[in-house]
Amino acid sequence: MYQVNEIKRVLLKPFYNALLWDQVHNFIVRTKLQPFEFTANGLYSINYSLFGSTLAASATYIVIMLQFEHKTLEVL
Repeated sequence: MYQVNEIKRVLLKPFYNALLWDQVHNFIVRTKLQPFEFTANGLYSINYSLFGSTLAASATYIVIMLQFEHKTLEVL
């Protein structure tokens, strides 16, 4: 019975290029050792916490706007 790696090796054999695989391996090792970070011109990092903060601020804004809309309809 074949192991997963053996099946992968058999399927990818026609596409195997040692130089390409070495470059891919080097890229993977470098990204693991030096994780990258997206920033907005160095002011703050763009990550999941920024997404959560933006979502919370948007939800708060929508709730406040709905309350103002409700009060203006009562006045009319």
